[in-house]
Amino acid sequence: MSIYNLRRSVRLSRAPLESLENSKTKSKPKNKVSHEASENDQRQTISNLEKLSLASISKPCKSCKGHDEFIKSLQDALKEVLDQNETLRKRIIELEAQLTLYEDRIEEKNEEIAVLQKKATKMRSKSENLRKMEIEDKNIK
Repeated sequence: MSIYNLRRSVRLSRAPLESLENSKTKSKPKNKVSHEASENDQRQTISNLEKLSLASISKPCKSCKGHDEFIKSLQDALKEVLDQNETLRKRIIELEAQLTLYEDRIEEKNEEIAVLQKKATKMRSKSENLRKMEIEDKNIK
């Protein structure tokens, strides 16, 4: 299997961040969508990572030229994948913080709307009472 195919297969079969132990948070938002990978995807990812790690451990082949370069490129590919994973994990944390902020703002606005609705109801009621009183005053005169 070529380096390109190994990199590609690792990239394509990588499990979502939520399935990794270090990315789990203590409290999840109530309306957060779960992105769990299927068991086959997880097995494929583990298999691909094992292939990468075994390639770096195996003894050099005397008849193979460029074996060290191959191992180095596999290690670089693994490092690249891990760096991308960390970058994505940080971005997810940022987006979750923004989501929480926007949810808090929405809740505040909904509370303001509820207060304004109560005030409007009271004002309508007062307005209707004033109209009734004016009509009664006209009828009395």
